[in-house]
Amino acid sequence: MKFSSRIFSITISFLGLIYFLFHTNCLHGKRKFQTGDSTNGKILTNKNGDWYIEDDLCKPRDDFVRAQLKMENSVDIFVYPTSIDKWLSGRIIREGKWEEDHIQKIYRILKSDPSLIFLDIGANVGAFSLTMAELGNQVVAVDALGDNAGRLCASMTINNLQDKMSIIHNALSYIHEKVSLGKFHLNVGGTFVKQMGVSDNSDVIVIDTILLDDLLDLYDFKGGVVIKMDVESFEANVLRGARNFFQNVNVVCVLMEFMAHRGKDSGQFIVEFLQTFGLEPMVSNSNQTTWPMDVMFTKPNTRLVHR
Repeated sequence: MKFSSRIFSITISFLGLIYFLFHTNCLHGKRKFQTGDSTNGKILTNKNGDWYIEDDLCKPRDDFVRAQLKMENSVDIFVYPTSIDKWLSGRIIREGKWEEDHIQKIYRILKSDPSLIFLDIGANVGAFSLTMAELGNQVVAVDALGDNAGRLCASMTINNLQDKMSIIHNALSYIHEKVSLGKFHLNVGGTFVKQMGVSDNSDVIVIDTILLDDLLDLYDFKGGVVIKMDVESFEANVLRGARNFFQNVNVVCVLMEFMAHRGKDSGQFIVEFLQTFGLEPMVSNSNQTTWPMDVMFTKPNTRLVHR
């Protein structure tokens, strides 16, 4: 009896150890990102301060609609059915295009210097990211929606761009917390941070926030960075968590959705923050209320931008 009890105790202890080791390195389909691991070709997410690799998201599903981008280069892209996303996905399916004027501007900047890294904040399904990775520049795509991250990863894989891209599946903010996300009907591109804190509604998507500063733990942005930021009016909060990033990285250009900030305190903060780091708005006047929906901030006399 004593022998059996001892065997039982050892078995329980062993199973407990296995459980502990598993949950230390894995979390709901995620495996812990280890120091020295490559970020290329992966979806990474930060949960409670630890980085994980999300292999489970990078698998095509039945609702991944394959289309083709037909802009600066031809790239296959997985989007949403038009019954879910009428606008962005719908236009890509019909025309193979999305925000082609902005994509062309960023493309020209990156093409002039292959060492520049493209940081796509609010990447959605990846029209910008995939185009720039196909060009040959390194790309870091950030998006809060798992469905977007999954499509991005599937598109990255089918185009053999794993050595040029990685994906961050988190929301960006100025503090570490959990936020819930809101979506507009038929417009996945309009996803926004709905509220701070965790909702009791099981249908609400909850995600951990990170700071832009946190990316310095993963990436060496030696070659300089071009940023596109479209996070549905949350841009100022992203910059509030980015001071260390801008102090340590040569950001040569920021293309930002500015419509929600025109004439507001958040708009003034954005302008003053970027000017602190030598980035000036490419606009014809100083009256923010008249500025266009999207504004590009650049360093004056930067040959990459003004060619």
